Amino acid sequence: MSGSRVLVLAPHTDDESIGCGGTIRWHDQVGDWVVVQVFSATDEAMDEFKQAMDVLGVLGNVLRYPTRNLHKYRQEILQFLYDLDSPDIVYCPASWDCHQDHQVIHQEAVRAFHNATILGYETTKGSVLPTHLTCYTSLGRHHIDTKMKALACYASQPDRRKLAWKLLPDLARLRGVQSGCQYAEAFEVIRWIR
Repeated sequence: MSGSRVLVLAPHTDDESIGCGGTIRWHDQVGDWVVVQVFSATDEAMDEFKQAMDVLGVLGNVLRYPTRNLHKYRQEILQFLYDLDSPDIVYCPASWDCHQDHQVIHQEAVRAFHNATILGYETTKGSVLPTHLTCYTSLGRHHIDTKMKALACYASQPDRRKLAWKLLPDLARLRGVQSGCQYAEAFEVIRWIR
């Protein structure tokens, strides 16, 4: 994984350190190129952020959107993310984080980066153990055809179930769009140990 381009998205200064400070350091130590992008900061926090980036050994950049108002700048944030060099790995707030600014950054990261690994980090703002689909297996059409042939073996299933099965190729296409491939199946990541 050495040499990966890693982007850490933090709604506010300190979110990156709370959520994945150790991992940021790990990436830096193995030779990955890491940038931390913050979207909201007070004047006082700017110096603290610079110090934190020096400690972590990585580059940091701050945009100065007002705290608790990132939803007003969604399109600007999305365009900013689109304009970045494509990262290999993106860290952002987890989907279940209930802080309004964290939700915006999570959602815009998912919209912007179709060809990158996206991992949601925990913060102290409303994290609970959720069930979310965050791991995708890239599949070809032949995989979906085989899946459908296997399901056809279950002739005893009620017609209402068979009707729902007809939607599975469409769902696989949707999961493919979400993960930047033609077809995919999605899973919840419980643990990924590098």
